[in-house]
Amino acid sequence: MYIPRYFVTLLCTIHVVASKPREHCNDGPYVWDRSKHIEGIGSTFQHRKQSLILADAMKAPWIGTLVNEHDAKPRPNNDRWFGLGATDCNELMLQQYKQNHTMNFLNASKLYRDPAFHIDQMCSGIQNSSLTKHGIDRNTIIEVKEHHLHEDWNYCTFNARFRRRFHDVQVHQYRQKPRPESEFWISVHFRWGDTDTRDVERPDSRAGRGLSRIAHDTNEYVKANPKARVFFISEGKQHEFEEFRKIVPSTEWRLNGSWKDALWTMSQSNVAIGGISSFFVLGAHLCDQCTVVTIKSHPKFRARPNEDTKHHNLQQLNRRFL
Repeated sequence: MYIPRYFVTLLCTIHVVASKPREHCNDGPYVWDRSKHIEGIGSTFQHRKQSLILADAMKAPWIGTLVNEHDAKPRPNNDRWFGLGATDCNELMLQQYKQNHTMNFLNASKLYRDPAFHIDQMCSGIQNSSLTKHGIDRNTIIEVKEHHLHEDWNYCTFNARFRRRFHDVQVHQYRQKPRPESEFWISVHFRWGDTDTRDVERPDSRAGRGLSRIAHDTNEYVKANPKARVFFISEGKQHEFEEFRKIVPSTEWRLNGSWKDALWTMSQSNVAIGGISSFFVLGAHLCDQCTVVTIKSHPKFRARPNEDTKHHNLQQLNRRFL
């Protein structure tokens, strides 16, 4: 049968185009979190913990958005600032590949039905056999479409790998300066600003306790470390917090500053003191070999049996007043 030459040429062209490798997203599998939920950066994490734990358990890049609603518009995606994301892939690319049907997209809700992908199990990692069972390979994108608020699971989410990645990217990419080994830092986070009650001795519950009570607790650690630098982190006017410096004279104010600088300071501190604000909780879980003074009974600081808590020593806030 005669086949016109132009038709043979067309078939060859189609074959070349179809077999051409992708230029991006070739280092899968990837976990793609589709959530667009926006709050403060601490609360934003709470709606993405299951996907973050899934990505970590699979040792897969996490693709998604981490936007702080308190940032000025246009609000940036802070995924890379936390050491997340991928250099070869992003959401726009994944959207194009999904539209072109050039990658295998798998709904995470199907995986969660498998006991191996239960959040309780994922903190210990996922075996390669479980990935093979579901056909997960370098060409797979796992879409996370269902999202739930998780105030717990902080130890599993911000585990040693997450902290190491965060600290590395801060120092080497964003030029943050680590705490000098010769210095002892105490960070005190007092949630005020948007939760202002007009009485620092009766603040919103997220602050932990009243200002003077927190100051007395801070002073106990200063007495044990007389040369400590004490950073008071909050939003508000300095005169509102002067009672704190009366009790802790060495206080250095960190008021109304960058949330990124505040988070880095807390993560570098030897002692972090604060309440149950999601922002303070994030900073406390990013520190290494530190003491965290807070409300121990809250789920944000309550570990499950398979969560590792060795990186910080948890102490009760205002233990002398309770």
